[in-house]
Amino acid sequence: MKGYLEGKERGGLATFADGIIKCAVEVYQNTINTFLPTPSKCHYTFNLRDLSKVIQGMLMCNNEDIEDKEYLVYLYINETYRVFRDRLIDEKDRDKFSE
Repeated sequence: MKGYLEGKERGGLATFADGIIKCAVEVYQNTINTFLPTPSKCHYTFNLRDLSKVIQGMLMCNNEDIEDKEYLVYLYINETYRVFRDRLIDEKDRDKFSE
């Protein structure tokens, strides 16, 4: 991720790569500890592949489209919701995830 952001001509965004990775790992760990599979929610099985999908989704964005750190954070949140939150089946779980 850092190398991808270093390729940006305006630069400066590569400094946020470590923070994004740490945050993604923390969200992953909280998700696997909070949303355990049950008989009605048997698809609540998350693994490291899901974590990599967040970063992969971010890397699919054109480097030129990432204008500033606000856009980078928005992109990270969007991918996190797409990979983790969209799999949650009820509003209570989605609200809990958003907290």
